[in-house]
Amino acid sequence: MSDPQFFQTRMGQRFYEGTMSRIATALEGIASEMAMERTERAAVGRQAPSLPPALAERQEAWHALIGEMVELLHDHENAWLDEEDSVKEEHAELITRTTECLKKLAGRTR
Repeated sequence: MSDPQFFQTRMGQRFYEGTMSRIATALEGIASEMAMERTERAAVGRQAPSLPPALAERQEAWHALIGEMVELLHDHENAWLDEEDSVKEEHAELITRTTECLKKLAGRTR
């Protein structure tokens, strides 16, 4: 008669039913933690670095100026569209360029 295999022994049963189960659970936890860390690192990598206060103030000023420019372009576009056809034809290129610029700013075209 041959000796029993390890899994057939009392110690083997405890190993497979207890120890291996705890090892598998621990590995799942480690894998989950690593996945969360990767996700957090990726999110941090996507964030723009904070600007020094002086540059942040300039950036706010630029954003305000760009906002005013967009409003002005939009107002001009609406005014041109309400004009007579002769005025539209005279300023067709400018109207087209203004419209394209507004679309790009709105993210509708590239």
